[in-house]
Amino acid sequence: MKVLDLNKVNDIESLCSKLTNSIDGIISSSIVNLQDGSILASSFKDANNILEMNKNISSATMEILKSHSAQNIQKCLDVKKSESGVNHFKEIFISSTNSLFFIRVLENTDIAIFVISNKASNQGLIWSEIKMSIPKIREIVN
Repeated sequence: MKVLDLNKVNDIESLCSKLTNSIDGIISSSIVNLQDGSILASSFKDANNILEMNKNISSATMEILKSHSAQNIQKCLDVKKSESGVNHFKEIFISSTNSLFFIRVLENTDIAIFVISNKASNQGLIWSEIKMSIPKIREIVN
């Protein structure tokens, strides 16, 4: 992935902020580089511990999408279907006691969107906002 110039960094940060503020209950939005786990952009409603949150979001994204277990599952599926691919996990949804976690991999890229919301948030609206942001993210990073 190429390095983003300052204008593109500002654009992608703005897009994260827009996503975070699009629906009540969204706590944060992040865009993660799946090549190395770096955070390309992030936005938080609560500005406390941003560095720690970015570190944890990066780690969680890489562990979920790039772990040895995930790769082994993919290898088994590829053998059964006589296919080979990268990033077969496209959407991940995790529900915890108080929060919802959404991860969406942008097809044919090494980029993922990671959104955290309150448990009471509308899941369908959040998925819709995530999907609507994909073309804009592609435009910025390409």
